Amino acid sequence: MKWPIDKGATNGRKALSPLTKALLIVGALLLGATVVGPFYLARIERAADGSRIWRTITTHDLPNYMPMMEQFDKVLRSGVFYPRWTPDFNAGYGSAHGNFYPPGTFYLTSLINVIVDNWFLTLFILCALSLGASCIAFYLLARNFYSRMASAVAAVLYALFPYHQLDLYWRGAIPEYVGFAFLPLILYFAYKLGNNSRFRYYAGLGLFYGLYLLVHMPVGYLFTYALALYAVVLSIRKRDRRIGLRIAGGMAIGLLISAIYWLPAALEGKYIYEWASEFFPYHSSYITMLPVLGPFDKHVQEAFNYNALALIVTIVPLITLSKPLVSQSHNSDDKDQQSTPSLDQQTRLWLILGIVTPFMSTSFSIYVSRFIPKIQIAVPPFRWLAISSLFTSLLIAATIDLLRRTRGLRPKYELAAKAALVVVIALNVWLTGQGIISDAFTKQTHTAQVGFSDSGFTPRDATRPAEMPNTPSVVIKPEGGASEILKWAPTYREIAVRVDQPSEVRLKTYNFPGWTARIDGNVVPLLSDQDGVQQVAVPPGIHNIQTTFESTFPRTAGTLLAILGLTMVVGLTIADRFQQKLTIPEKSAASSTAENQDHTPVHAHSQITSPMTSQLRRFGIVGLVIVAGAVILVLTFKRSDLGGAGNTSSSGTNDPASSRPGTNGQKVAGAGSELFLPGKESVEIGVDQNAVGELIAAISNNNKAALDSLVESGRVLRINNSTRVQVIENTAGQSRVRILEGNYIMREGWVPERWIR
Repeated sequence: MKWPIDKGATNGRKALSPLTKALLIVGALLLGATVVGPFYLARIERAADGSRIWRTITTHDLPNYMPMMEQFDKVLRSGVFYPRWTPDFNAGYGSAHGNFYPPGTFYLTSLINVIVDNWFLTLFILCALSLGASCIAFYLLARNFYSRMASAVAAVLYALFPYHQLDLYWRGAIPEYVGFAFLPLILYFAYKLGNNSRFRYYAGLGLFYGLYLLVHMPVGYLFTYALALYAVVLSIRKRDRRIGLRIAGGMAIGLLISAIYWLPAALEGKYIYEWASEFFPYHSSYITMLPVLGPFDKHVQEAFNYNALALIVTIVPLITLSKPLVSQSHNSDDKDQQSTPSLDQQTRLWLILGIVTPFMSTSFSIYVSRFIPKIQIAVPPFRWLAISSLFTSLLIAATIDLLRRTRGLRPKYELAAKAALVVVIALNVWLTGQGIISDAFTKQTHTAQVGFSDSGFTPRDATRPAEMPNTPSVVIKPEGGASEILKWAPTYREIAVRVDQPSEVRLKTYNFPGWTARIDGNVVPLLSDQDGVQQVAVPPGIHNIQTTFESTFPRTAGTLLAILGLTMVVGLTIADRFQQKLTIPEKSAASSTAENQDHTPVHAHSQITSPMTSQLRRFGIVGLVIVAGAVILVLTFKRSDLGGAGNTSSSGTNDPASSRPGTNGQKVAGAGSELFLPGKESVEIGVDQNAVGELIAAISNNNKAALDSLVESGRVLRINNSTRVQVIENTAGQSRVRILEGNYIMREGWVPERWIR
């Protein structure tokens, strides 16, 4: 494993051995399993048969997250790459939860569940891995500035910060909990890109920032502003506006990658009902110092207080002691170190961000937050504490190194500073263990909800789920018609109907943009009834109705932008490797030439090309990457339809018009019973049981004339072999079936039971 730490960051110390790296990884994973274990393992029960029944503590979000996770997996297994519709919510009327909820953690849970086949065990593994990963990621970030010991202590504290565990034990906010692992990686690549415009730093920042937005948009949205503030302050301190532009470029790649989610969510939000804004307005949910009711609000306030106490204990020595934290390295073999600001400057940035981020969770920040567009998507404001824990942990590491290396302090001042630091670390860990985790066990055991219902993300003007009538999946008005469900998949429905007059067929599914209706393969308007439920106008006759949940323009555009972003990440990574291969020989040649001519060593990173030439070459490579991405985008665009009426179903099936028939007798692809006789082109069906007896007699005597006579008289129907049928009843070796395709669709008759497969 290659650790992303530059040579200059270690200040000449020996790199970690592979064994030490492995032990650190194992230790972080064990820490993760130990911390999250009580939440998932403490309430496992035994059933009467001795099997395990997994239970957890009741939390705010887990009752919603678990059914969403299972629905996402169900739709994903049906062949849909990006599940945007949850079909079983709201008593079968469904909802667009998947279109407005970041999908990142759902992909992870589906992947893990393929292996363990247990949703609670899946979440335990995911949370343990993410906590261990957050510890490792923070250590890798901190080691660019601080010692091993300081980085390790701060990494453990980052994992154990009260708000971090409040997310799991009280809120059950799994995506936000997983997102803690991304914050240090994003900041690492922003720091590297701000100081060196290497292509891999663009790719790294874009990739991890984009993935984070796909995992948890609310904190990701807030972190966007924190990252922008970091870029602006760094640019001002370095007097180089290109720093901010580079970081903005990396973030732009991340926005492209995550556009597959946020673009449809933003443009299609006007079609849905969203209740969070009504019940939890952002500007009425700030942290205050006023007395609170309930243990959860109390723990949120305590997490804020202990975070503020940690900031005070670190800020005081960092400001009052003017001695640099770590002497600047002048390792001539480190390319990045030349353009890297002093570590003291970076720590000053952590100080600014460490103060600003918790401040934004308080009511005093209303004068700033009211100018942030769409701030409501980040409700509640205490989410800022997730970001604050990152910078507070970095300041803890900085203070540890400061107190270890500063000399000349009076003994009592040095002792007081060290004691205060130890106490504040212990208090935060104590609050996590004794307050957050221990108090959580006083709550009831979570019981899975049967039939999940949530009015959020249902059509804006539709009847709310609690008031919806409990009807069959298919209802025909006026009465008198017949229907048969041929297939009812998460994002595809196929129904055969027979009506004698113009009718309206109601399908038990909310009507939402993307649902498309076809009758006999032809696109028709998909209407909504008074409750906002799908309704199709059908002319008299026998018809095949299909509805599919297809891509819209925003979804297709978001997908294409994501492809472009990922292409740029791959292209920039490859370009970086080629740039390295080209640069190293040039540096060696430049060094050798200078030594021969001047007999004076040249710095290892001297360039034989001018700065202008280097910039032109860099822009040229970036241009090639963008052009390559654009070509892929155009090719993909040509192969797709931007949400038009003739779109291919998002379920991954072929166009129903080409693979599913109306009344032309073509074979329908799908599950169901079939009438089948080996070696025959057709199969005969008796319209009643007496006709079946005559049919069997004609076949047994090989009397073709009698068989043709039965068909001509209408007492026997001749259909194609392997025609799909629905078995209605079985009696005395015979079965009554309903024909589901072909010229006799919806007709009924009798056949020998052995003819059905």
